[in-house]
Amino acid sequence: TSPAGGVPGPARVRYSVAAKSSTGRPLRGGFALIAGTGGREILCAGNEKGELYFFELRGNTPVVCGRIALQGTILCSPLFHEGLLFCATGEGMLYAIRTTISDEGGPLRNSIVWQKKMKKGMMTSPAALPGIVLVAPMDGLYGLSVEGGPGRSPGTALWGATLGGTMSTPCVNGDTILMGTEDRRLMAFEVSSGRLTAKWECTLTAACRSNPVYAAASGLVSAVTIDGTLFSAGAADGGRRWSFRSLSPSPGGVAVAAFNGGDCFLLGTEKGMFYCIDARGRKAWEYDAGAGIRTE
Repeated sequence: TSPAGGVPGPARVRYSVAAKSSTGRPLRGGFALIAGTGGREILCAGNEKGELYFFELRGNTPVVCGRIALQGTILCSPLFHEGLLFCATGEGMLYAIRTTISDEGGPLRNSIVWQKKMKKGMMTSPAALPGIVLVAPMDGLYGLSVEGGPGRSPGTALWGATLGGTMSTPCVNGDTILMGTEDRRLMAFEVSSGRLTAKWECTLTAACRSNPVYAAASGLVSAVTIDGTLFSAGAADGGRRWSFRSLSPSPGGVAVAAFNGGDCFLLGTEKGMFYCIDARGRKAWEYDAGAGIRTE
């Protein structure tokens, strides 16, 4: 529905479960879509036991078509980038996995191409730049070589920045990397000529553990803190534009959507309220989901 103001509003829709598939343990984080599998639609997610499960949608039915066991605990979403699946563990290991097709409709073959042990654990998902996979363990932000090159092996650290404590999953916008930190900062880094440099930072009122988002139409960067406050800053200079307090923690973070040439920001809270905030920081609408919202 579209109430006054042109911002999309909530509507109740009935859904039913068409089919389901069980892995025996809860999947954490979210799914990665595996491309280049001969037209097959393959999704992948992991669990706390370190198992990555691969699912293929056959009609409306999700079928387990592959599995690989890693050493460690998978707490966040994997990432598919430049032909490889990257998965980080809570113990600080990054795995690069290649997925290939066997017989038509048969199981996938999954093999570890390389792995890299970081000094600290990782609670966030990998992100990517061309030829680079980004990881944010609990001591900083690092860019690792995907394929290697002259004089270096795959997984070699190309650059890094030391940052203390828990950080968010990096958000990439062009050659700019956006991150929230445990010590109440929203930061922007720039990658140029193979080097990482600090671009700007904005002080927040509480720790930020969920990934920031970039809103293209309004030129804003937004992030939500653990106390449920949504902050917005200018993407060019980090200047604070506005904030919205939801009065309840928002562990799932914020998502951005484009609508009618503008931006709106969506976030849910532990008290079950789901908000839509426009690009000026005004509440367009709210929706009571009836239970806590812990996902983006």
